[in-house]
Amino acid sequence: IMATPPLGHSVVPVALSEFIEGRDSVTVQYDVRRLENVIDAVMIGAADIGLCLGLDTPPGLSTKIVERDRMVAVMRPDHPLAQLKIVRPDEIAKHGFIGLNRSSKLGLLLQNAFDFAEVPYTPQVEARYCHTAAVLAQSCNKIAIVDRYTADFMPNMELVSRPFEPVISINTCVVSRLNRRPSRLVAEFEAVFVKALNVQQMDIGTAVAQT
Repeated sequence: IMATPPLGHSVVPVALSEFIEGRDSVTVQYDVRRLENVIDAVMIGAADIGLCLGLDTPPGLSTKIVERDRMVAVMRPDHPLAQLKIVRPDEIAKHGFIGLNRSSKLGLLLQNAFDFAEVPYTPQVEARYCHTAAVLAQSCNKIAIVDRYTADFMPNMELVSRPFEPVISINTCVVSRLNRRPSRLVAEFEAVFVKALNVQQMDIGTAVAQT
């Protein structure tokens, strides 16, 4: 099993914990890599399944979209923009923000959103991974734009999230080799992973309803 960092550091460990429960004889090779590394590993058969965020439909792979979500702004509760219901690029730019490396898919999508809003994309700090950006938002009292899973799985951090506009839509995908039927165990893990995603979405809906 191989996953990109936003999923690999959030919902996948939850799914993996449930999957191995009661399966003492099952051994899992698990790794977290960048998107292009996950695609390459699945394509050559080094990984049976890849769990990716922000993926389109690369040729030569079977790609299943299991969830669609949007990126959010995270910040400390005492940040001036925490009082807003929606956060936009012009407001973020006035306070300084943590950006995502533009060589990554999510970083490029974030820059495109700023371009669409006609606001210069000038982060004070640029991080490669959403998890790093969220940690820096906490420590520097800045804003970071990250995926929903990173926002909701940051341990021991008092961060609040707000919808970001223009909307940056991202797909959560399961990828496998084309024309190759997954094994029973791979199919069972995929089902557990999708279940974990659905539970997370229900928890998000409950939290939004209570705010």
